Amino acid sequence: MSQEDAPGVETSREKFKREVVVPTKKAMEEAMAQATSKDDAVQRIKDALPKGRSFEGPLVMYQANEVTGGRHIIAMVGTLNEQNNSIDIEVEFFE
Repeated sequence: MSQEDAPGVETSREKFKREVVVPTKKAMEEAMAQATSKDDAVQRIKDALPKGRSFEGPLVMYQANEVTGGRHIIAMVGTLNEQNNSIDIEVEFFE
């Protein structure tokens, strides 16, 4: 049994999720909640991404319902984990 398989020991995947994925998703969700257009969503997400880490994107799909005023936004950014594997982080926002 490796040290990462031991109960109570955080794996590198869990650590990456806690330190990178969760904060990135939260920042993206908060940015998308304030966005008023696709271009605005792209800029707000770029501004909100955690500093000190390289990200590709965001790729953004933005749909606004003129009748209800609701929005549906899907955004994805890419980054590398500690093993230099490409990781996509996707967030969906409905209003």
